[in-house]
Amino acid sequence: NKVSNLPAVKKYLFDQIIASVKSYGAYKDMDSVHTDLIETYKVLQYKGLHGQSGRLLKKIKTITLQDDAFIRHFYVLLMEYLREMFNTDDPSVNKVQQVMEEKKHVFSIIENYTLVGDPFSYQRLYLRKKLYCRTKKEKDELTKLMMPVLKTKETDMMSRTALGLRSMGLCDYYMAIGKPAKAFEVSK
Repeated sequence: NKVSNLPAVKKYLFDQIIASVKSYGAYKDMDSVHTDLIETYKVLQYKGLHGQSGRLLKKIKTITLQDDAFIRHFYVLLMEYLREMFNTDDPSVNKVQQVMEEKKHVFSIIENYTLVGDPFSYQRLYLRKKLYCRTKKEKDELTKLMMPVLKTKETDMMSRTALGLRSMGLCDYYMAIGKPAKAFEVSK
């Protein structure tokens, strides 16, 4: 009888360890903080505490923007859209339109990040086994890969994260093609 309960006991102990680690909170990162706030918003909204949930939603929007957490921010905007779309107390079309415009803007920021983030990642993969290009062919391949980033300016970047990725990507690129002075210049 005791032997047959061993899997259940192991699962129970594992669940208790995870619950303990969660309550301690040492693992938490920005995403965890955002998730906790969002879950609190959902509880308040579900319980009909619309004033409190509205204030919390506003706070979450501010925090996710400050943290450059644009995917999470987009999700929060979707929640706000639903809140406003089905708001029987104030069926204002203007608020729904405002949220829709905010969603478009955040989506543009995400696209902008992808514009530099994807080539940066591909470049890192390309340079994984070598730190610099040894042949003209390798330089040409890397230049082709980084062309979308090379065509941008700092002012094209719509977030701190995109700007940072652009700088790191260009720095890595110029070092890889043998132009350390240019790498130093773009890394400032």
